[in-house]
Order: sequence, then C-alpha cells, then structure tokens
Amino acid sequence: MIYESWVKSIFARPTDDDRWQWDIDINIEEPVKDECAAFISRLFREHEHLEDYLDVQVNNGLNYIINPAFSTHMFVLYDPDVPLKSRLDCLASFEDLFSGYLAKHCSASLSHLDQQPCNAVNHVCYMWWDVIPLFAHPDHSDKRLLDEPVLELQQRILSIDSIACQESALHGLGHWQCKYPNRVDAIIEEYMRKSSLPEELATYASAARVGCVN
Repeated sequence: MIYESWVKSIFARPTDDDRWQWDIDINIEEPVKDECAAFISRLFREHEHLEDYLDVQVNNGLNYIINPAFSTHMFVLYDPDVPLKSRLDCLASFEDLFSGYLAKHCSASLSHLDQQPCNAVNHVCYMWWDVIPLFAHPDHSDKRLLDEPVLELQQRILSIDSIACQESALHGLGHWQCKYPNRVDAIIEEYMRKSSLPEELATYASAARVGCVN
C-alpha cells in the first residue's frame, strides 16, 4: 500500500458546514501490521503534511485512525506479530503529533467544560485517551510492556505548553488511575507543583489524580 494514498483516503474527505461527511459505504483500505505501525509513526512525525487539510478534516481523520469504531489501525499496538520496537516507536510518535500539531491548532479552551470558542481538533485531542484502544494491563505479561511507556508519554504531554494538550494528558491519566494509582498520583502531583495552572485546569488535575474524569 502506498503511504501517500493512505493519507489522502483518510484526510481528503468532503466537509459540509464543518461536519464530517462519512459515507456509510466508505471503504478505506487499511495497511497491514508492520506497514500500519510505520504509516502511523510517519504521519504523526511528519505532521506538517496535515497542514494541507482543514482542521475539521484532521480532527475526523485522526479520530478515524485511533477510534476502533471506525478502523482497526490502533490494534497494531498490541499485535504480537509486530515487533515490540515498531509498536513502541508508533506509540512514541504520539508526542510529536501533540507537540507539533495539536498544540499549535487547538484553542486554549477546556473541553471538559465545553468552553468556547473551540477549534475542531480540540475534540480529538481531548477524547484521544477515551477512544483509543490502549488500556492498563498490570497483570498481563505481554500487554503491560506498553503500560510504562504510555504513562511516560502522558507525563511528557503534560509538559507541552498547551492547555488542550495538558487537559488531554490529565484525561488519560485519570482513566489509568484505577490501575496505577500511585504512579498517576506522583505524575500529577509533580505537574501541579511545577505549573501555574488556571483554576479550572487545577481542579481537573485534582479530579484526575483520584480517577474522577469525564
């Protein structure tokens, strides 16, 4: 499968009134296994190509990639047939997308409070850890190999100078708190100690610290 064709098939979709127009008969070919991990890593690292598309196209294209309701792309992260190095590289590329693209395009508004105005890509940024099929597996010998890299990734995203990106990381950490309460508490405690936070974001951080996020 050709990388450029894959990108175009996902992002070069028509829009109408800023709403994503998914055809119920849409048929996007998905890359397989190693190719899929490599395509995702390249897209997230070479995120400047996303500038060719409208924010609403990027929002929904990214949602297509990470949301198992639309595609199976992200199942590659737990696929034992894909080398662990390739899967970890794919996971690490998320940081490039957040720091290089989402931090630039997201408005400085908090999605959990439905603050307006809100850019189109704020939605996928905030909902990233809700829809992506990445879960904490401390008792699973294979899947738990991704647990610490995910927590470290969320911690790094917390350091990005973007309210939307920080809110996204807190959202993810809040969901992982039930499996790694001490680790999440330490990450968020350090974040709150080092950062001068808006009151609303500090409140959300406190909630994430005990696993109370929406």
